[in-house]
Amino acid sequence: MQELQFLRSERDRIEDEVHHLKWSLRFKNPDAVAKQKLCSALDKLELERERMRLIHQEAQRKLHLGFHEPWGQLMKTGYQNSRFAHQVERFACLYTSQVSNLALHSPDKYYRPSEDFMQHEFGILGSAPRET
Repeated sequence: MQELQFLRSERDRIEDEVHHLKWSLRFKNPDAVAKQKLCSALDKLELERERMRLIHQEAQRKLHLGFHEPWGQLMKTGYQNSRFAHQVERFACLYTSQVSNLALHSPDKYYRPSEDFMQHEFGILGSAPRET
């Protein structure tokens, strides 16, 4: 995972440099000599970007081979947590170190998540009802 993070940051760094050079070529109106240097540097960076992309792609392939063949990582979708991982995080309060911790609860108990509120709803919920 650390190697993938490093490779991703290198790809991002190279991509930023490519965008910077393209911006310089487009908006700084360089003279012919400077333009040639910028184009040469851009060509080198684009080759480096492709090389880094292939290295990163191969590292990702190797990582994925270590997981379930059709499903892959259950807790990730690309660089983000999967929906399943989100649910595990959200309902983790139901997990316990000992089954005896649940002894006083009925096996039929329904566990509900706490209600989610958006920031703008706090003012509505905290105010007194309006009279008409």
